[in-house]
Amino acid sequence: LGLELLAELVVELVAVAVALADLAHAIGLFGLAANLEDGRPGAQAHAGAVVLLEELLFLVEDAIIEGDGAGKPEGILNAAAVVSIAKETGQTAATIVHNNLKKMWARLHARSQANAVWFINQDCGPTLDDLAKVIGTGGVEPNYVTYGPDGVLRIKGRPVISIEYCSAVGTVGDIILADMSQYA
Repeated sequence: LGLELLAELVVELVAVAVALADLAHAIGLFGLAANLEDGRPGAQAHAGAVVLLEELLFLVEDAIIEGDGAGKPEGILNAAAVVSIAKETGQTAATIVHNNLKKMWARLHARSQANAVWFINQDCGPTLDDLAKVIGTGGVEPNYVTYGPDGVLRIKGRPVISIEYCSAVGTVGDIILADMSQYA
């Protein structure tokens, strides 16, 4: 990208940052745009732009998950359509059990199953790896929590994506099952 085009892009991203009501980040982006227009060395300007674009991406993704709808998107966790699955009777705090996932999948609209994605807090990963269905006094690994040949964790055949916006294990939002084609 040429410096002028990059400066224009940054100015447009400033408008997005302001729309997301994050003044501190907007000020940082304005500073970058000013430096680009003053002819700051290209490589240094590019590196700064990459860092700020990554931070802007963080703000947008965080708003999609947790946004309150005031000057930013209403997040999945704050939407009226959110369905929360209660923990099982006797379930130890900060754990995930077979029935949690089974009930989440059961509540997902059938037409959304083909597009659904599981978003998890990365701390859920080890628990999902160790997940077992209790059968009598033993247990068996559930056949619906698997790794594909590509190394991607899957639940019910749908990909699992670790994101930093999910809540801590055992709290609402630690695992999100969503069809993002329905997010508007």
